[in-house]
Amino acid sequence: MTSYHGASVGTALTYPLSGLVIASFGWESVFYIIGSLSCLWCIAWWLLAYNTPSDHPRISEKEKIYLEEHLGKSLSTKESSSLKTPWKNIFYSRPFWAVLVASQGLMWGSITLSMQMPTYFFAVHNLDIKTNGLVSGIPDLSKFIFGLMFSSLMDHLLKKEILSITATRKISVAVCEYLPAFLLIILAWIGTENAVVAAALLSFATAVGGASSSGSLANIVDLSPNFAGTILGLIKVLTFIPGVLSPMIVSLLQSHVEKDMVWTYVFSMLTCVYTLCCTVFLIFGSGEVQSWNEPKDLPVAELEELVSSKAKC
Repeated sequence: MTSYHGASVGTALTYPLSGLVIASFGWESVFYIIGSLSCLWCIAWWLLAYNTPSDHPRISEKEKIYLEEHLGKSLSTKESSSLKTPWKNIFYSRPFWAVLVASQGLMWGSITLSMQMPTYFFAVHNLDIKTNGLVSGIPDLSKFIFGLMFSSLMDHLLKKEILSITATRKISVAVCEYLPAFLLIILAWIGTENAVVAAALLSFATAVGGASSSGSLANIVDLSPNFAGTILGLIKVLTFIPGVLSPMIVSLLQSHVEKDMVWTYVFSMLTCVYTLCCTVFLIFGSGEVQSWNEPKDLPVAELEELVSSKAKC
């Protein structure tokens, strides 16, 4: 799941490089460069990505065996196309709604901070385009590094059976949502005239979001290995809500609120979203495989094997 934070590396590189490109060639050039690189990435993904290790034509036998052994039997051996998605059970599942809400809170914070940090540093600290790009990229690089370290720690605690899967997910969500809420409320109401201190607070608030690789992201697979793709797709589609509303709300605040109070309200809003969403997950979240994950027409022996193998993960 930490691979999802590769996007943070991309953001960390894009901000400073975009600042340099804009200063040298104009703002239009950034879109041409990023668009071209995205097309090249799509071609590479199409040619190199496969559904399973056994489908890959260039994988070594040793690596294929290793991956297949460690993937376990959390998935049904039936063809995925023959599994009917239990929509009713999914929508009646409290753990599903808990991970959905937690994911929305995380995305609301991530999208707002990612989109608005350059504006904040320009409006409040008057940073030029080159410096702004460099400073705005630091938080996302910190997120990637923190995600690697934190997920390794959580995996170690799971393997040693110090923490259960549910405890691991709840601790991780608390780290990636409660901690940013605390740091942002400090920045909102105490404030700082020092750009270095502001950058440090925002960097740490963004960095701890890396804990989501052991939290809400991984929890989707916990609940239903067979339908994780469907659930993840549903959750990701709904991220258009913060993607649309967050910049609209910030724009409205900039138009109708005194300049000195705009960012106080923005960071306070994020604090409320983080706190509410995390609290919902801590109350209703679960790391256990849900009953609707296993098709009812599977043999009893296979059902037992699925549950047993998941419990050992």
